[in-house]
Formats: sequence, C-alpha cells, structure tokens
Amino acid sequence: MLQSKHLHKEFNVTHNIFTWKSDDGQELFAQCWDAGIECLGGILLVHGMGEHSSRYERWAGSLAANGFSVLAFDLRGHGKTPGIQGNISNYNTLLNDIDLLVEQGNNLFKNKPLFLYGHSFGGNLVANYVISRKICFAGIILTSPWFELTEAIPKQRILAATVLNFFVPGKRAESGLKSEYISRELKEVHKYRSDKLVHGKITIRLFLQIVERGLFAKRSIYKINSPLLLLHGSADRITSCKSSREFVMNSSEKTTYFEIEGGYHELHNDADKQIVFDHIVSWLNKQLII
Repeated sequence: MLQSKHLHKEFNVTHNIFTWKSDDGQELFAQCWDAGIECLGGILLVHGMGEHSSRYERWAGSLAANGFSVLAFDLRGHGKTPGIQGNISNYNTLLNDIDLLVEQGNNLFKNKPLFLYGHSFGGNLVANYVISRKICFAGIILTSPWFELTEAIPKQRILAATVLNFFVPGKRAESGLKSEYISRELKEVHKYRSDKLVHGKITIRLFLQIVERGLFAKRSIYKINSPLLLLHGSADRITSCKSSREFVMNSSEKTTYFEIEGGYHELHNDADKQIVFDHIVSWLNKQLII
C-alpha cells in the first residue's frame, strides 16, 4: 500500500458500499474508504469515462490510510450503476448526481473539510460543477482533466457529429481510447483491458457536450474560488496537457499546477505514482492549516 512520508500516523480503513437513489429515480452504486471519526477530511471522487470507482481501490485506500476518507460513485451506465454504457442523455444530469455525492459526503464526514477530486472526464465534470454551482470546497483536485483531447478533433468530424446529433443523438460509437496510453506500467494496461466493467462506448450527444463543456471550463476558471490542485503528465496521449497549462494560466494564486515529466494519463497508476501521491497528500495537509 502507498503511504505518504508526510504523515506518521496510519489510520485504520474500513470499506463500505452504498446504493443511492437520485432525484429522477436512478440508482447509483457508491462506496467509501473510511479513515474513521478522526479522519482529517473527506475526498469526493469522480472517475473517468468508461471506467468505474473500484479502479481507485488501492489509491483511495492509501489516501484513507493517510487520514483522508474517500467517497466515490459509479457514473450512470458505468461500473455497477445501471444504465446503457456511454449513453447519458444530459450532461447536467451528471452534475445533479455530483450534488448527491456532495450531500452524502456532508452526511458522512460531518464538520470535516471536503475536497472534490475528478480524473479525466471526471475532471471535466468537477471543473464545470464548481463553476456552475459556485460552491466552495476545502480544495479541488483535477488529474489529467478532459478539457481537450491530445489529438485535436478534425473540424469535419465535429461538424458530422453535430449533424448526426439532430437525428440520432443516442447513437453510440467507440471512444477510440487506446489502453496502452493509460500507463507506462504494462501490468496496469493489462488490468484495464481485462476489467469486464470497463467499456469504450460514448454517444454522439455526450461527446459533443463534453467537448463544449471542456472549452467552457477553460474560459471560466476565474469562477473557481476554492484552492485548486491540477496535475497532468507531459506525455499524456489521451487528454491534453497543453490544455491544462492554458486552463491554469489565468487562475488565481489559489491554484497549484504540477506537471509530471513523461507522465501518462492515469497518474495514480503510472510509473511515478508515489511522487504524485506524496504531492497530493502534502497539498491536502497544507489546505488544513490555511
């Protein structure tokens, strides 16, 4: 298990599973890695496209062992949450589900600092959530956020998708994500490929909404009033590291940007994961004393 050099005490971690029901009746699978009543704070985690919260078990358990409980849920049509894979009719529905995540986090971690953490597509969602909801957290963590893809989307492809969206918005296509790009560690790539809960589907409608919201987030970072930590690998071939640099360019002094030289997309599963982990835990602890 990963452990941070910044804390000497190791917390006893318990794992709990929940079933939540959203306002529209959708059941959501959720789970918590709990550091107990003496925890230092709660982390609310939003995973990426096509994956699920259980892929963060080792990472979340290590954070909890260092005093930061982690609460996460599977997005609709992902992991153990019911739904058609990759078919989410409205982006705002996902923001409403994060409302539920925050509500449950407040219930579980009463009077504790809350941190909102999003990876990849989850980073897109988290950024747009704090911009639109105007809620302040003890801190925001974004890893490899999907503001733009590393390979620019051809204009003709966007145009074709826009036209198709009028007629078949729910049509699903392969996301095109190449699993060998997620990590420099082959064992992590094999785990991803063999995970039966991972899928590569996305609808035209959702794809266009993510593209639009990614660009909106880049223009609206000034609306984020919480301390922000953004981490991205310089060799990420899935989501654009350059776009993350541009995102933080006009941010406040509350923003910390940490670029991992040679890092791939899943920094928590990559070769320098210990460096990334130590940096995150160090930053979390700093937020507790500010």
